[in-house]
Amino acid sequence: MRFVYLLNVAAGFFCAGNLQFPPRAAARGLLSARGCRRSGVRETRTIGMQFASKYAMKTVDRANPLPPEECSAAPELFPQAVPVSEPRQRLLLLEDDPGFQELSKAFLERNSFEVVPVVSGVEGVHQVLAGDFAVILCDMMMPRVPGDTFYRAVERMRPHLCNRFIFMTGYSDNPRINGFFDSVKGIVLHKPFPLEELLELTAFVQIRSMLEAA
Repeated sequence: MRFVYLLNVAAGFFCAGNLQFPPRAAARGLLSARGCRRSGVRETRTIGMQFASKYAMKTVDRANPLPPEECSAAPELFPQAVPVSEPRQRLLLLEDDPGFQELSKAFLERNSFEVVPVVSGVEGVHQVLAGDFAVILCDMMMPRVPGDTFYRAVERMRPHLCNRFIFMTGYSDNPRINGFFDSVKGIVLHKPFPLEELLELTAFVQIRSMLEAA
């Protein structure tokens, strides 16, 4: 199966020529290899501060989380993934906002991921010690242990997971956070971001892991 993945993504990946930059063609190649396709929903919906359809002007933040009934209904907005026979890839989701976490989890599960959600870096450390993950989607601002501290803990305990991080932040002008991103050459999603971009970056992380292990 790995060979099939590489055949599907090699052209787009080598055109980019850089492991630090996620080429869209390469990411789409992996999605194709996994048998995923979207149907019925535009791919430009954003997740974070605002998202589309009847939820277009709803704010998803710590002050105004989505009510539970809207969280349960929100998966109807998401692109559908055709079921695939291969095992789901495990993804660790660190996000302390309940509404944002629920939306992210529902979308990723519909796109062939087994999502393990946690609300703090402390819980994230326990999960990393307990098992392996193909992708780690990590918010930067969390209680007790923020994203950068969690990353440094993983760097000491499970260094092979460091290249599987995708960081999320709504604070693009924070010098400390930006300095951390520069120091680790991190992949960053700035909230709000398109769902398509989230999916492409998770695919890129998996491509990079496969190439590094080859």
